[in-house]
Amino acid sequence: MLQVLHTASALQDAENAFEKSAQAIAHERVTTTLGYQSGSFRTEVLWLPSLGIWAYFGLPPRGKSEGKRFWNAFGIGRPRGMVSIVCEVNPSREGINAQTKGAFVRMDNGPVLACHRGMFNIAGGIKAEFVRRNFRGTWLTANEGAGTSSLLRVAQLGTTDFGSSLRQFVFEVARVKDLARAR
Repeated sequence: MLQVLHTASALQDAENAFEKSAQAIAHERVTTTLGYQSGSFRTEVLWLPSLGIWAYFGLPPRGKSEGKRFWNAFGIGRPRGMVSIVCEVNPSREGINAQTKGAFVRMDNGPVLACHRGMFNIAGGIKAEFVRRNFRGTWLTANEGAGTSSLLRVAQLGTTDFGSSLRQFVFEVARVKDLARAR
């Protein structure tokens, strides 16, 4: 069975591998303003032109529900001015936290996957059932200690198909959000 990582050291190692996997793809560093629901800040993101997406890896900015989680934000198109986040994959930095939107999951023989809990934000919200019915992606079941959780596969870290998997996930989140807004 798949296991959600929960020790601080395993989570930090997985976060480092997540960022390193993105950095292994031809990229540019672009300074932009990253907008989020309660504010914005000037920062540097990775622009991955071959994928048509940008990525930010780090910790939440001051005032954005910091908590003990990583903050990995993704968007579509070359960053210019202020960019909007399409989705976030935010694993816990310590322990298991079902409130975070991301998780790192270890497969039986060791490979680690970045996963998402399938909770996406738009004005008015998106119900979990809507995401389940409409998201074209792979749902996995992973052990989280006291129980199991259903998670969407984002990408396997450190593989040659990492970029295409990440791109597919980000574009699929955008598609599902557009469907939900159109309702």
